[in-house]
Amino acid sequence: MTERMEPSNEAPRGDGLRIGLVLTQFNKGHSENMRLACIERLIALDVDPDDIETVRVPGALEAPFALQLMAESGDFDALIAWGPSFVVILTTLRWYRTNLLEE
Repeated sequence: MTERMEPSNEAPRGDGLRIGLVLTQFNKGHSENMRLACIERLIALDVDPDDIETVRVPGALEAPFALQLMAESGDFDALIAWGPSFVVILTTLRWYRTNLLEE
């Protein structure tokens, strides 16, 4: 089981972190605006823009597979996924974690 982290009053810092973004292509305009806002916030937290990698997938059904491949690569410290169908992604990931990882 993962160890629980205690809350901190320190501002989060992203320097030295490698971040992977998974972006669904459905409703590209909205998704792209969310991606740009996310990158802007990550840079404000001192994440180097060269340490942010974006992977685009057709829709919510492909996002968990992209996340899995990125997680298994060991190249990223954090993964962020979103799109208009984000609820489907969360539901799929929850099912994956519950039914496959805890066997």
